[in-house]
Order: sequence, then structure tokens, then C-alpha cells
Amino acid sequence: MLFYFGDNNLNIIFSASTDDKTTGYKIVDDTTTSSLDTGSDILECSIYANGNDTSVLKGLECGTFILKERSFNMTTYEIYQIMTAEYDVASKTLEVYAESAGVELLNTQVSAFNNNHSWSITQIARYFMPSGWTVYNDNIGNSTKKVGWDGDSTLTERLLSIANYWNARIYFTFNVLNGEVTEKAIHFKKDSNNDVVEILKLHDEISNIRISKNIMNLATCLIPTGSAPETEGGTVQLPINLKNYSYTYTDEKGDVYSVDTSTGRLINTTQVGRHKTEFNPSGLIMRPYSFDTLSQEMLAGQARAALQKVSYPELKYNIEIDHLDKPVDIGDIVMILADEDDVHIRARITKLTSSYTMNRVAAEVEVVE
Repeated sequence: MLFYFGDNNLNIIFSASTDDKTTGYKIVDDTTTSSLDTGSDILECSIYANGNDTSVLKGLECGTFILKERSFNMTTYEIYQIMTAEYDVASKTLEVYAESAGVELLNTQVSAFNNNHSWSITQIARYFMPSGWTVYNDNIGNSTKKVGWDGDSTLTERLLSIANYWNARIYFTFNVLNGEVTEKAIHFKKDSNNDVVEILKLHDEISNIRISKNIMNLATCLIPTGSAPETEGGTVQLPINLKNYSYTYTDEKGDVYSVDTSTGRLINTTQVGRHKTEFNPSGLIMRPYSFDTLSQEMLAGQARAALQKVSYPELKYNIEIDHLDKPVDIGDIVMILADEDDVHIRARITKLTSSYTMNRVAAEVEVVE
């Protein structure tokens, strides 16, 4: 596999190969990580001079672009921008950390925004995206919402907030032709809980399954806060909360969520009873929670969704993948089967980590009810 390194105009400076027999610059280590949490892919790699001009590696600037073929035999390219670079004189190796969105998205600041009209997700995203980017609505439909933000944020944070309004996620794609980027795009997508993309079996597609549990993030109660409203005189008030707001919700497990109107706390009253101990007779395990909104209704709904995720011990399955019959991506639903250990689960891929040099693909998945 070839990695191409390009300047701000994507003119190729040099290339490096993962081929052991290469006489050019060599990729000696690489890891690509995709995660649902960020919508941005991360590439970490080490480039060895391999007898070539070391000044090329020493002089490589942060902000340089990296083009590489996508994992899982997909034919499109990924494009990354180097965020940090460290050259090791003794080993003649450059280690870089790069992100797919690049500093133009991660560090661009966008201002507060309020709109009295309902916009589709495509309309609001196009309003904030810089020129040259395409916005794709993969499967959300044409529903419209009134959205607004009272504070400044990075563009990536704003895009993630837009996606949250539609219970969607974002990801980036790039098309490359003859070493030139012909399209860069952001996609908004709702993940399906029904369609299974792939069936993965232990000792077939999967070489190992690790099951991990932890209660590091466990909570039975959240203390939600929203955005800070601004008065007509420009004075910023305290962020909104859920005090004096009535809210009750029962989920599919039978857990009851309600707001204590006197404190504004959102409590999973079912789990509170299960976590009472001699050292914590109240059963309250509290965590702060914030969401960028001026609506108590929106704040309560988002806080409840967040509390649902942390009301139980975190259970994750980490799988080592030998091969795949077809490409899978984060957000996809897969079936994981290990008959001898009685593991039969439907799960969503929340993180993918691949390494071409190590011939390794690993996935982190969460069970879908």
C-alpha cells in the first residue's frame, strides 16, 4: 500500500510504501482508527528514511496531507492532515499523528446562530460548511427542525450538535483521481437497528473475542445543564437546567426516569433502588451532563438518553477479525457467533482499528437490543 504526502494544494511531495522490498521511504508501522464518538478517523504511522534523504522527513510540516487507500479492500481513498510530527534522529524515523477532518474543520470557529425557521439537516449543515464541501443526507429524510446555538464552538462540535438534533452521526469521505482530490464531503446518517451487514463467527471470520465489563462511568443520576440565554441587553445568564420541569419516561427495560423538580436532577429511579448500599443509602451515583440547547424539553430528552447508556455496567465485545466477506464500517450491525461459549449477539460496530503493516483488523462493538 502506498501513502502519498501532499502540500496544501495536494501536490505530492513524496510517497512511502508498506512493501518490505521497497527502496523508497517505508511505512514501518500504521494504525487507522474510526470511532462513532468523533466522526473523524485517526491515522498514526511511522515512516523510515530507508537510505533516502532524511531532510524530507525532518522537513515535513504539520498540516501536510496524507492520502491512503481505505482499509477492507475498499477502492476509495482516505485523506488525513498531519497534526503532530516527531522525527527520531537515531532511527531515522518520522512518527506522525493525523486526523481525517484536518485543522480546517477541527479548529475553525463558528458563531452563535438562531433561526426562527425550520431547516432540514442538509440546509443547516450547508450554512456552516466551508466552500468546496458537499453535504450528503444519507437516509434521514426531509424532516425540518428549528435549531440554534448561543455560544461559539468549533465547526466539528457544531456539526456533531446538528447530527444530535436528528439522532444521527457524521462521517467524511473523499474521492481521489490521479492523486488529486475531486470531492470532499460530509455525510449525515442514521444507523439502522435492523439490517445485519455481516455474520462473524469465531474461528472463521473472528480469531478471538474479549468481553469486558466496567462501572467506571456508571451513574443513576445526571445533573443536566444547557446553554446560557442572553438578554436583550447582551447580558449572559446562567445556563438553563431542569429545575421546576416535570418529566417522566419509562424505557423498554421498565426503568423509570424522572426529574426531581426541586434540584433539576434527572434520576433513574429504578436503578437507584438497586444501588443502595451501606455506604450510599440514597443509591444516587451522580454525574454532570451538558447539552447545547435552550430548550428544557430537549435537555431532558438528551439527558435521559445519556443516562440510559450509563445506568448499567458497560459491556463491550472486542473482536479480532481474520477476514471479511464484504466491507463493514462503524455504525453497521453485525451478528457475532461463538457457539461453544454461548455468544450469540446482534451488535453495532462503534470502533474499528486496522493496521496494514501488522495485517490486523479489530472492532469494538456494543450489543443492540
